[in-house]
Amino acid sequence: MVNTTPSPVQVLPGGSSDPFSAQGILITPRINQLITFIRDAYLPGIYITSFVKQLCDAPPRIITIAEGFKVMGRRNADKAWISMKEELNDEGRALAWAGSYATVMARYCSKETAREIAVMGLSMKIRSISILKDKLSALRLDSQPDIAVLAQIVSLFRASCKERDLTAAKVHAEIIRRLFNRITEGTNQIRTLFLTLISNDTEVAVSHMRRPFFNFETWVPHQLSKFWWSRGEPELPIVSLEYLDLDSSICMSSTRTACIRLRRYLAIRKTPINLHDPVDFERCDAIFSCLSTYSMFDLGVLVSAYLDLSAANTPTMSPAQRYAEESFALTTLYLHRWGIHQATVYGGDHRDSMHLTIIGCLRTTMKNALRWCSPQDMDRYKTAFLWVFFYGARYEYRNTSSKLNFNEDQSKFWFSQMFARQARSMGLTAWAEIEEVLCRFVFYDFLERDPKSWFEETMFLFDIANEFNYDYEN
Repeated sequence: MVNTTPSPVQVLPGGSSDPFSAQGILITPRINQLITFIRDAYLPGIYITSFVKQLCDAPPRIITIAEGFKVMGRRNADKAWISMKEELNDEGRALAWAGSYATVMARYCSKETAREIAVMGLSMKIRSISILKDKLSALRLDSQPDIAVLAQIVSLFRASCKERDLTAAKVHAEIIRRLFNRITEGTNQIRTLFLTLISNDTEVAVSHMRRPFFNFETWVPHQLSKFWWSRGEPELPIVSLEYLDLDSSICMSSTRTACIRLRRYLAIRKTPINLHDPVDFERCDAIFSCLSTYSMFDLGVLVSAYLDLSAANTPTMSPAQRYAEESFALTTLYLHRWGIHQATVYGGDHRDSMHLTIIGCLRTTMKNALRWCSPQDMDRYKTAFLWVFFYGARYEYRNTSSKLNFNEDQSKFWFSQMFARQARSMGLTAWAEIEEVLCRFVFYDFLERDPKSWFEETMFLFDIANEFNYDYEN
């Protein structure tokens, strides 16, 4: 039987939204579909992420910042759209902007439509680059860069990242870096462009487990200091200092900083707030923006830290410690991607391939750690390893269609087996005991659906398998 169900994109309205040809490009029915997709599906998906959601459908008894984040996600998506509409005013800029999203929209189309959109996006990109060459030849080097030129190159950078054209992305990144160095203060549009940069940069870096195009140790913090930090961090709600008590087994400063920051925001989420109070409302918006910015920054720092560790650029660490710290950096990286930046577009996570990449690297790293760890190392890292195994096991639980079975295809449930084994070795028999350990690290309790039943089933099936002999190296 032929499947005649239209793809999500095919039900978007066509027609022209620019009957007077006032925009920089002709708004054809397909371009109108693309614009509608960006505004109504893509932007809400990347701003209203997992961190602003709750599994419980019941209305909350007390309005907290967690509920405020839902409002702010929608508000920031609208603000991003208002900023993006400026892209349509100039031909070269509009071509680059629309073309950069063509690859994204094509993911949700039939093969025939996807090919059509890919050709459209490529022709837009070629025409935009031709226009850009003329603009760059007339560019003055002794003044602030033209925002239209900067925005056009940022869109071309985004297009190259979405297409995974790393050579072109690197060229665009170098031009962008020089232009941003000449900007002395940030407007809302500059900040939106900069977030676009680091969002796409970290997306490619995590997908390929490669270093970001921009330096997250020096250059990115310097730009952030101009555009955000110079205004001062928003006054964050006062919460218990328990968020600082991260388990001492994590030693790398970059991983500790990212974890502690997450722990602080998890505590802040529970703070009561009055969204009808303009002061509280704006404060919540500032906190949301701060969280979004810092979390993207931490993504770049964490992937760089992992690559430093995996390249053995830490001569003072033993192999066991290095592999352990690699696994902690990867787990924290996963928690940022899954717990904060999970982007749901048409019912699926737009960034799901990155989770697969991270978990694959994490499995390899943990197997190496277990090979190198002495009994003393295993005792030192036992709680941290339980935390790592837990999130790997929960990933398997959410992403494996078959029922958990330790007697079949052990590689499919490697993390689940290791989690159960670790819990047994630590004498943990109740979910409350597991949760207590997880809370010493980073634990998204509001995103885990019925973990108690899952834990009991996992341990029951592990015991039925009669503690089979499992080779860590397989």
